[in-house]
Amino acid sequence: MSSQDKSSTGKRFKQKKEVFIVVLLLVIILTLLYYSNAVSIPFKSFTESDLLAIITSMFVVAVFMERSVEAILIPVRAPDRQKIEQELEDIREAAQTDESKKEEQRIKERELQSYCLITAQRAYWLSFSFGLVISLVGVRTLAGLVEPDALAALGGMHRTFFSFVDIVLTGGVIAGGSAAIDKIAREISRFFNLNSGVDPKPPKKSVKPEQ
Repeated sequence: MSSQDKSSTGKRFKQKKEVFIVVLLLVIILTLLYYSNAVSIPFKSFTESDLLAIITSMFVVAVFMERSVEAILIPVRAPDRQKIEQELEDIREAAQTDESKKEEQRIKERELQSYCLITAQRAYWLSFSFGLVISLVGVRTLAGLVEPDALAALGGMHRTFFSFVDIVLTGGVIAGGSAAIDKIAREISRFFNLNSGVDPKPPKKSVKPEQ
């Protein structure tokens, strides 16, 4: 079998796998819907200020979370990274006079990139774990957007599913970090045409041509 045939077979297998995962998720949702007798939950009346208050709270939590992740990862990962960077610097200096060091330099550069990628992955999973724990203790988003009476009236299984989705969603938002939450806030502000100290420009008004 040629490499092209292997590549084509691998793509078809990947597509079938993705389709299977989507179908499996739909079946799971349908099963849960059938056995939990889930009903729709009405959103409560809220203003743009209420939304921004939720986003601001999430932003503050994300900032604290990011500093905590840094405090954990820097002592663990920074020494090895500094060692690799120092070795790379030495190899680069040697490669200026010795062409045989070029390949060694490329290998060391890929090693540094791989190390940084692993650090980023660990930072994300640590952030997501922190986000889940923070949400588990009560910092959530969906619960603040629905009617309290409707939420209190939910059955046991439905209430559990709602809390689970809320925890995962909030954990994912927090894991995205303050930059992602700031982007959400800006989109909300732009939608409601709100002005702020960061972006004080008023919305543009159409100018009618003079008659």
